[in-house]
Amino acid sequence: ALRFEVPMRFADVAGHAHVKDVLLRAAHRERVPHAFLFAGPEGVGKRRMALAFLSYLVCREPGEDDACGRCRPCRMIDVGAFADLAVLAPEKGTIKIDAVREATPRLFFEALVGPWKCLLIDDAHTMTLEAANAALKTLEEPPARTLFVLVTSSPDVLPRTVLSRCVTLHFGALPTDDVAALVARERGIPEDDA
Repeated sequence: ALRFEVPMRFADVAGHAHVKDVLLRAAHRERVPHAFLFAGPEGVGKRRMALAFLSYLVCREPGEDDACGRCRPCRMIDVGAFADLAVLAPEKGTIKIDAVREATPRLFFEALVGPWKCLLIDDAHTMTLEAANAALKTLEEPPARTLFVLVTSSPDVLPRTVLSRCVTLHFGALPTDDVAALVARERGIPEDDA
């Protein structure tokens, strides 16, 4: 099982206020697209943002702008034990068709914890063409209350047919102030030293 062991809230994601705003507006209006492409440089928080968004969607006591972090679904996501979340990541540098075929059928069942099911494809650009085409079949006819998030630093490598099914959100490099605040928080040092 995946174990993140870190909070997955918007407050824990450094920077990217514009992305948070788009995601929160979609959730507040109850108009969440079935698929997002989070594109940007490596290591800027795309995966963490995806998990923070899922936490917000499944939280039983969400605030205006963030998940509570205390309810059962929030705690399950924090420790990588949320039954309605599948995470695909490259094995030996690629995501193969068998991994996609194994992950997608469970999206068609009722959510166990609910109300959303999610497939997070990390480093989506490493999918083989066959894997991307297998994912495309579900992207074209997604089950209700299912969220796909494709995380990539190289969106141009993905097939156009996959890109056309996703709402793309661009992540930029983190400003120096955000990096300093993050380092200070994680290492417990003054922000000026960071």
